[in-house]
Amino acid sequence: MRLMLIMIVSSLLLGGNLPYNKKAFDRTCSVKFNEKEVTNIVRDLEYLTISQLDVLSFVYKACKPYGMENTCMAISYKESRLGKYLFNTTTGDYGIMAVNLKTFARVKKMDMNYWKKKEFASRLIVDNSLNISVAIDNLMYWRKITNDNWKVVWGSYNGGFRPNATYANHILNTIKALNIYFKKHEDIEAMIKE
Repeated sequence: MRLMLIMIVSSLLLGGNLPYNKKAFDRTCSVKFNEKEVTNIVRDLEYLTISQLDVLSFVYKACKPYGMENTCMAISYKESRLGKYLFNTTTGDYGIMAVNLKTFARVKKMDMNYWKKKEFASRLIVDNSLNISVAIDNLMYWRKITNDNWKVVWGSYNGGFRPNATYANHILNTIKALNIYFKKHEDIEAMIKE
């Protein structure tokens, strides 16, 4: 444990990548499509409201310059059902991308007292631009650390330094479902991406 901590600190000080147990993650995370989950998501996408389509479009446009539009749309669907569920007070996740307050504090390099937590929880819920910018920063951080290993990026968005393999599979299946949905509804895809 002490050796791992020394490796992490020295890696950070030298500007390098943080170590994660790639072999262990790869063994537990056989990222593959779950056709049943994909089918259920496609079915759910058929009932998106105008408000949810607006969130989908916003997320797409905000993340496209970073090459993360598919990932971000999938995360927003998974985490908030595209704005339908905007907070989880148990985990401290808020907004369309379910940004965690601890992650927010780390990304913005700030201390969080009780009142700051309340203030920023509210801002993450009502300010989609702030929410998505913190999520993008977080994803960019994991991309750098994992050398663009997307399954680990997805797992780390949810699990931090212990990437969540189940979550990574959910994101992969959601991306597949969104692609099927867009092929089926080219008019909606054009509207989202215009």
